[in-house]
Amino acid sequence: RGMIRTGFENMQREHSEVGGVVQLRRGGTKIWVPMGIWVAAIFLLGSWGIMAVSFRALMGKWKPEAENSIVEKESAMVEREEVEAQYQMGLAYEKGEGVSQDNVLALRWYRKAADWGHAGAQYQIGWMLNMGRGVEKDDRRAVEWYRLAAEQGHAKAQYNLCLAYEKGVGVPRDIEKSLMWCRKAADQGYATAQKYLGTVYDMGQNGVPIDPVEAMKWFRMAAEQGDAWAQYEMGRILRDGKGVEPDLDAAEKWFRQSAQQGNGMSEKVLKEMGL
Repeated sequence: RGMIRTGFENMQREHSEVGGVVQLRRGGTKIWVPMGIWVAAIFLLGSWGIMAVSFRALMGKWKPEAENSIVEKESAMVEREEVEAQYQMGLAYEKGEGVSQDNVLALRWYRKAADWGHAGAQYQIGWMLNMGRGVEKDDRRAVEWYRLAAEQGHAKAQYNLCLAYEKGVGVPRDIEKSLMWCRKAADQGYATAQKYLGTVYDMGQNGVPIDPVEAMKWFRMAAEQGDAWAQYEMGRILRDGKGVEPDLDAAEKWFRQSAQQGNGMSEKVLKEMGL
């Protein structure tokens, strides 16, 4: 451990056990700064630059007079990296990676990052509230956190909002909003949402008319990402010619890809086809 004098007071630093992070302390306040940012700041800014960045990061109040100054840029970098480090600490405690598994501590770290607008942390809080992990189960609050993340484009949060509105869990049931959020997630390439939309159009669910072409479009998107069930559905549609021209060769291809991932339905179909 070494001591760095800033002019405001002594700032103690030490290496974190998680991800090569420098921990700064000012009294009882702690901030986690990635080593790369710390070293870059020392090299670029010198002691006065470190004083400014450290004080800004810890106090959250100081603003440089020059809006585009290098100190302001470094300060913003430190802030972003600090928030990401808080999120990573939450993941570490939730998964028990490098630390003892602790959902309560995971939530504390997620909340620190979420309060700064970290979409991943907001999603994780929503999920833990949904599941009752480290906190009492609360679907209404879970939806609130999912919404914060979803509005920032977090695909999993968008899909979970889709399910919440479909089932009326934590919010009043609203099929229109359910489909809206599912489309947002699917348009970002989230395979689970694409498979969901494929099923909706294939089965004519939630007031949506049956549309085999639209169903196949969404199933294909998920299948091409390796989703075993979507691959099975592609095979089924092409085998049966449901709204499309039958194509047994293409159907076999999709069934085989699905079966290779352990999908029992595809394995059964291949046996029935004598393949």
